[in-house]
Amino acid sequence: ETVEADVAGICANNASGAIIEDCKNSATLKQTSSHNEWNPTVAGIVLENFGAVVNSRNVANLQVVSNNQFDNAAGSANLGGVAGYNYGEINKCKNTGNLNVKTKNIIAY
Repeated sequence: ETVEADVAGICANNASGAIIEDCKNSATLKQTSSHNEWNPTVAGIVLENFGAVVNSRNVANLQVVSNNQFDNAAGSANLGGVAGYNYGEINKCKNTGNLNVKTKNIIAY
């Protein structure tokens, strides 16, 4: 469990050309944030994927809680069973964990 720190089960940033393969996350992950303009992100396998994630799965429960009280808050709450942000390739991956987002005044993705 983290407070205003993004978290993933396997990898923070998977670089272009890199491969995450045959991985499994079983750790329950949760982030709580109250910070304006923060984009709390939780992902089962990788926070940001620029490479490839192959044959991997998340079986754990994931949660993002944003307690932002500002009416004009910027940002979003991001929750991904496999990836928080994907700019690469995801093949033969699966999420079977529960995904739960609780937000105030920001968009959930």
